Amino acid sequence: MKTLALHLILYLASVCGLQGGISATILIPQPIVDFGETETEEWTTTDSPDTDEMYMILPKPFFIMHYNGPDYELIAKEYIMEGAERDCNLLSLHKIKITQEFMSKNVLLDLRQPIPENYSASTLEIAGYAALECIRIVAHRHHHEIALRIAAPVGQEEQWLAIQKKFAAHDKSKPFTRKEQAGTGQPATRPESKSEGSDKPQPESEGRSR
Repeated sequence: MKTLALHLILYLASVCGLQGGISATILIPQPIVDFGETETEEWTTTDSPDTDEMYMILPKPFFIMHYNGPDYELIAKEYIMEGAERDCNLLSLHKIKITQEFMSKNVLLDLRQPIPENYSASTLEIAGYAALECIRIVAHRHHHEIALRIAAPVGQEEQWLAIQKKFAAHDKSKPFTRKEQAGTGQPATRPESKSEGSDKPQPESEGRSR
């Protein structure tokens, strides 16, 4: 009995240790929608190849109490830009969720939530590709091999399974955009954009928590 209790204590201690991490402010790429509620210099000057009519991928700061490395879930977390009055993240606006198993390469992109009013299946496809590009940015930045699975809306399983397979085989050093996968954009040979930012831990004063 004592041996079992000791093993349990050691296991819990190891888990707590792994989850301990450090407190830091990190930059997470998010597809941000410009509703015209605020004028930001970064919106007009960011040179991003990951630009769509609906959004621009920008690095957003988040304060993390226990930072242990890549955090894909924050990609889909709501973000209210300074001066704006509503969420500006294209993914959270579409109720898209990204989850990852702790200390695992398994990442789930969940597109199964009902499409909110004012959006459609076509805008969900745009948001889905935006999510994939943000996931690619984080994975490439950390040299992190991921096993991505896409949970598709009913009736779109084959479409998103094909996209999932393309993403798995894709060179993560190159952008994965909707236009390029459809063959209507420029070849995906551009270098990493400065819009990708970095989630190297920053001093707490450099960012703000959401």
